[in-house]
Amino acid sequence: MGRVLRMLLTAAVILAVGGTVAWATGVARFGFVASDGTITACVQNSNGNVRFIDPTSATKDLSSCRSGESSVSFNQAGQQGPQGPQGPPGSAPGPAHVLVDCSAGQTVSQAIDQNANATSLQIAIKGTCTENVNISRDNVSLNAVSPGDGLAAPGNGPVLFIRGRLNRINGLTITGGVNVSGGQVDVNNVTVGGGSTAISVGGSGNASVSNSTLTAANEVVHAGMGGSVQLNNVTVHGTGNGSDGIVAQTGGTVTTFGGDVSGARFGVIAYPGGSAEIDNGTVHDNLNGGLSAFGGAIHASGGSVTGSTFSGALAAAGGVLILSSGIDIAHNNVGVSADGGHILIQDGAIVEDNTHDGVQALNASSLSIGGGAPVIRDNGDNGVSLAGTTVAELSPDDVITGNGGWGIVCAGPPNVAMIRGDSSGVSGNVVGQVNCPSS
Repeated sequence: MGRVLRMLLTAAVILAVGGTVAWATGVARFGFVASDGTITACVQNSNGNVRFIDPTSATKDLSSCRSGESSVSFNQAGQQGPQGPQGPPGSAPGPAHVLVDCSAGQTVSQAIDQNANATSLQIAIKGTCTENVNISRDNVSLNAVSPGDGLAAPGNGPVLFIRGRLNRINGLTITGGVNVSGGQVDVNNVTVGGGSTAISVGGSGNASVSNSTLTAANEVVHAGMGGSVQLNNVTVHGTGNGSDGIVAQTGGTVTTFGGDVSGARFGVIAYPGGSAEIDNGTVHDNLNGGLSAFGGAIHASGGSVTGSTFSGALAAAGGVLILSSGIDIAHNNVGVSADGGHILIQDGAIVEDNTHDGVQALNASSLSIGGGAPVIRDNGDNGVSLAGTTVAELSPDDVITGNGGWGIVCAGPPNVAMIRGDSSGVSGNVVGQVNCPSS
């Protein structure tokens, strides 16, 4: 049978390259290759001669084997080769859980790269890994194994760059800061410090931070163009005159619930186009000011602002400052001031026990006191002091009392400051009640 196989293989090669075969009677072209590539032949049992047939032919002698012949079929595509060795298993889609031991030389970056196909990735960090980590995918969680475990930047920049969505950081100690650009991250129970900025968000990114402590040399929390930050029970601590606590730049928004802001040049500052919402927070012992709407907008409700070297709350350069819901502005140099800004004091807000004036407003400022019985009391100098072209709107439910100077006083010419509305709530001030023209 070996001779027969050799003959068949020779014929198969000829067919593959040209579809013709040399035969004893000349050269012939065959039309017996089936649609699936099968070729059928008959082999003479006595001498091994080969005769190709066409099973579709209407002539029996050309479509089937004769007596004394055996049918043989093969495929012009050739025989299937042996199966190769099994390759290594791939990373199947699905959740992945990884332990990164920093002391053993493992890194968070490697864990992210090696689990690129995981639908979600939980990374437990043991020790402190010194590296820059770029999270550009979704659904990554970084978790401390023990208190103090975390990440440190190899230089002065941020240690974490977050571009993906639905990411989480839990329990880590981070040296160098977190930068979010277009991504989204939930941060819980972390300590961030040792860098220029602790949390920086921009490019339509979002960071939600809770139960954490943040410090930095420059800006502790920064919301840039399109960035938004939510702080829930977070301690924000500046490092002196060169640092600001919470900064809302143009197009950025910051919202705080509870928490503590202290030790900065400005506790909270909103620049033109930026905004901050401070709800029941404690803003204290900042140098230039506690709340500063410097062209931007700040709404502070509840909580307190105390211990500012200059103004507890400021609106300047077109900024808007709203004080409401019983917020207490106390024990600052000046309680509330406006310099070309706009201030609304309402809904039980209290300005009290400040060293000098309770409220100062000068240049082209506007001031509205009223609605919900706001209180301005027991300040060292005047309750309300107006200058420039400032106009103050008053309400009969205002309580302006017990101040060491006038209740309300306006600077003399060339100033043209004045009051509007009902000043009947001004009483019991040391020097006098109202010394202002009214319109």
